[in-house]
Amino acid sequence: MFHDTDQLAVIQEVKNQTKNELSEEIQTEISPFDGFTLAEERHQKYFLKRYPDAVRRLQELYPSFDSFNNATLAARLNSFVKGCVKMADLLSEIREWQIPEAEQEKLVAIVKGIRW
Repeated sequence: MFHDTDQLAVIQEVKNQTKNELSEEIQTEISPFDGFTLAEERHQKYFLKRYPDAVRRLQELYPSFDSFNNATLAARLNSFVKGCVKMADLLSEIREWQIPEAEQEKLVAIVKGIRW
């Protein structure tokens, strides 16, 4: 899906390059963005949910489904357990968030205390 003509041009260019490299037609539909639909609840933070201690600790911070689902920390931890970010990098990132230092340290302590 694309948002504007610039994105469409890039998509078409990549599609053509890939077609030439593979020597076959690409069947992927290209259509304009018409809205975002959240995945079902069971798919939200899918990888993180494999760690009950992490979920329990985060639900203490974010008790409602929406607050948990929308929490940057939950999203970043989901990336961590999927293997997309290293723990040291995540902890460093938290310390750069535009929140008070005391809140940063609280989040770092929570993350370090999780039984992975």
